[in-house]
Amino acid sequence: MDSCRICKRQFDNNAKAVKLSEKGCHGINEASEKRNDSLRVESGQCVHVECRKTYCNPNYIKRDNRNVQEKLNISPPFTPLRSKTDKFSYKELHTIHLLENINIKQ
Repeated sequence: MDSCRICKRQFDNNAKAVKLSEKGCHGINEASEKRNDSLRVESGQCVHVECRKTYCNPNYIKRDNRNVQEKLNISPPFTPLRSKTDKFSYKELHTIHLLENINIKQ
């Protein structure tokens, strides 16, 4: 027996399956493009009814795309709070600046 093209699981007696028509294939292939997925179906293939509903639902597509983006994002580097750092000193800055100027002129 075949397996569902979306979830790759075998069909069993309890799960409802549907044989795809051209229109059904178009909807699944369009959803696949929106998901940036490589799933392609042809008429005559079978899928679970629930898999098809979930896969083609715009809300699920948005959620899944958002989850993929969150996984790809790298968290920003840790920046300590200013209140937790040492006090800024203009005197030290001025001294560093003078030393840099002396080194540049030499």
